[in-house]
Amino acid sequence: MAWISVHQQIRDHRKIRDLFRTLKVNRAEAIGTLTLIWTWAIDNCNQEGELLSVTKEDIADAAYWRGDPGLLYRALVETGWIDEHEGKMYLHDWGDFNKPFYEYIKKKEKDKQRKRLEHTTDTAVIPVEIPRKVAENSSGNSTEFHGEFHVSPSPSPSPSPSPSPELDISSCPTNKFADDAIEILLARELYNLILENNPKAKKPNLQTWAKSFDLMIRRDKRSLADIRNVMNWCQRDNFWHKNILSADKLREKFDQLTMGMKPTGKAGNPQHNRPKSFDAIDEWDKLTEGSIE
Repeated sequence: MAWISVHQQIRDHRKIRDLFRTLKVNRAEAIGTLTLIWTWAIDNCNQEGELLSVTKEDIADAAYWRGDPGLLYRALVETGWIDEHEGKMYLHDWGDFNKPFYEYIKKKEKDKQRKRLEHTTDTAVIPVEIPRKVAENSSGNSTEFHGEFHVSPSPSPSPSPSPSPELDISSCPTNKFADDAIEILLARELYNLILENNPKAKKPNLQTWAKSFDLMIRRDKRSLADIRNVMNWCQRDNFWHKNILSADKLREKFDQLTMGMKPTGKAGNPQHNRPKSFDAIDEWDKLTEGSIE
């Protein structure tokens, strides 16, 4: 599980005042907006804070911003939370504030390398038997004695593997979704809908499904309402409920499913029999209404 550093000075920092005044929101909303962006950014930037392959709209989606994405981005730049350099976007002082996290990842990787190296250089103890020899003395009688104790050297271990190159922190996987992330909630809801049709359905890797929902929201620009409508409809359709059995397949067939939806009929009410355990999604719907087009 990844984490970010949030310092106590943020409550009264001058840049926070500039941000909430520029956006015309209250202080708590400004702090919450930044925190949402930072927790999203740890999966979408490198150690230097460079945002990788993201757009202004992606940043607005990450903050669940309901207004103009351009307005939010300009405010973040003008108040010093995002730096622009040679056409690239950087989170201000990201590497300095999150240095403890990257040092922890680096140490963890080095510990793994050390353990692998120790495992490959361990050698077994080889018992050596002292030989017994028989020789003749000058009178012709045989005499038994222990010969010289020659111990053959232990066989050399296999060459140790070359040390791995210095860990590139920017490539460390940190794409775990929190248990209460909207992507995980959507993954659980889809699984529960599948269970309604097949109670013996195998439980999926929710993290993998969450990644597919993340791509639907960020890359495909699907709204939460559209995702849930299509998801509910397909699991109540006589044909599609047998064919849409994963989040990846839902994403692949999304346009085809949308075209197949009808305004009335059995699948016309996507809220029908929705599991009560996912009421938290209603709150996300309210927060994100109109923000993801």
